[in-house]
Amino acid sequence: MNARPNEEACFNYLLMARWPEGKFKCPGCGHPHAYTDAARKAVQCEKCHKVTSATAGTALHGSRRPLCDWIKAAWLLV
Repeated sequence: MNARPNEEACFNYLLMARWPEGKFKCPGCGHPHAYTDAARKAVQCEKCHKVTSATAGTALHGSRRPLCDWIKAAWLLV
């Protein structure tokens, strides 16, 4: 990540951290491939089209704070 990350870079970092090596698995049908939608901070299954938030099931879910703020806070804690 660069010194001044933007929301898209933070979203991509979150995807990488959540699904390492691109090993996404749809929670609806189990399909391993999805399209990313940075504007919605989500991924959409190529097969069943289920939309999954990149923050679903994490402490970030439902937060209105920008992802960059959360990533910076986590970085400072570490």
